[in-house]
Amino acid sequence: DSTSGMLADRRLSERHVEHRRAATQRETNCMPSLLNRLLTAPGVRYFATRWAPRSLRRRVHDATYQSGEWQQLDETVSQELIALVERTAGTGRVLDLGCGPGTLATSVDRNKVRSYVGVDISTEAITYAQKRADEHTRFEQHDIESWRSDETFDLIVITEALYYVNSMSRLSFLRRCVQRLAANGCILVTAVEPDRFTSMFAAITSHFEVLEDQTFSEGHRRAVLFR
Repeated sequence: DSTSGMLADRRLSERHVEHRRAATQRETNCMPSLLNRLLTAPGVRYFATRWAPRSLRRRVHDATYQSGEWQQLDETVSQELIALVERTAGTGRVLDLGCGPGTLATSVDRNKVRSYVGVDISTEAITYAQKRADEHTRFEQHDIESWRSDETFDLIVITEALYYVNSMSRLSFLRRCVQRLAANGCILVTAVEPDRFTSMFAAITSHFEVLEDQTFSEGHRRAVLFR
């Protein structure tokens, strides 16, 4: 009888351990989704994408891509933006900072650019973008603020991305970009709802040579070309 009791106690203990292990696994599986929901909450995301440490900023961008919130934005590229990139690239080398999943790269006529480099902090975005790479197009996962290259480019595109650069370091970031321009190269910055970013555009117009400043008719998006 004592042996039977011990066996019963063991089985009960094993079942208890199994239940606890299953419960722990469920909690573990829930944690990423709960954290992702927290990170993509508007107020949290606004702060984290601008002032948080690099690893957390990457995680916030990844979580936003995973949520599908940016999918529609990245599937549609303004025809006016495409035309402007093709015209100003001059069949030269293009650097796309904050490229997302590479939609602009694949929208531009490959005959209008010599090479295309896309950089984005999001692992999720770059994983998708890599599927669009070819011998003239490559993508790198990196924070655009700390990304460095010895290459020069005829056009540097920063579309819907400059406002994620910390405002305290934005000017020095743009000056580093200017140093990577080839002769007669230029930088293109765009932002939807530009009235929200008046100080960002004011810094550009007061510190750089503005070549073009326009608002696309396809949406309330301001585009400034400068060097």
